[in-house]
Amino acid sequence: MNTEETGLSTEMQVSGPAETARKFMTLYAAGDVDGMAALCSPDGLLDYIAMGDRGSGKLQQLGVGIWRMFVDAFENFRPEVIEIWEDAAKKTALVATINRGVQKKMLVAFNPVIESLQHPIFSY
Repeated sequence: MNTEETGLSTEMQVSGPAETARKFMTLYAAGDVDGMAALCSPDGLLDYIAMGDRGSGKLQQLGVGIWRMFVDAFENFRPEVIEIWEDAAKKTALVATINRGVQKKMLVAFNPVIESLQHPIFSY
């Protein structure tokens, strides 16, 4: 599997992107950001729409920062997986989630973005 296309580390894939995504979300729910990062290839990319232009970058840098921010900002942070889709070529998984928890800190990276949203992207 091409890590440039999936952003996932070949060594860490269980049986394809959907299964890897399930493992990733289990680690996210446990607050294991290091484990999440281990699932991602060093050259993997992230496009986090909720952050606008600032949400595009390398998974190992931007992604890890975002994941730590959520785990740190929310007491009892728990991402609920609604559905996981895998493309026919088994190169990509898309994950729909609702993130829940009691917010205890401001999500600093989202301040300018939150003000410009007409419809909330996240449900807490």
